[in-house]
Amino acid sequence: MRRDQDMQKITVEVPRDILERAKAYTGEGTTDIIRRSLDEYVKMQGRLKLLSLQGSYKPSITVEEMRSWEDD
Repeated sequence: MRRDQDMQKITVEVPRDILERAKAYTGEGTTDIIRRSLDEYVKMQGRLKLLSLQGSYKPSITVEEMRSWEDD
């Protein structure tokens, strides 16, 4: 996580047991855990968006045309 990013200070309530387990697993503090969690959440949403597009792309060339490139 880059420290030179524009930051926003927030107040958030989280389940104490989950936070304590995260601290025990990672050895990190609350701020780093929240930042990492948000970053991972955004990445997961991006992956889900890509998965939702699966099969929707219509290529302009055929598989046979792509295979012919291997011969070149």
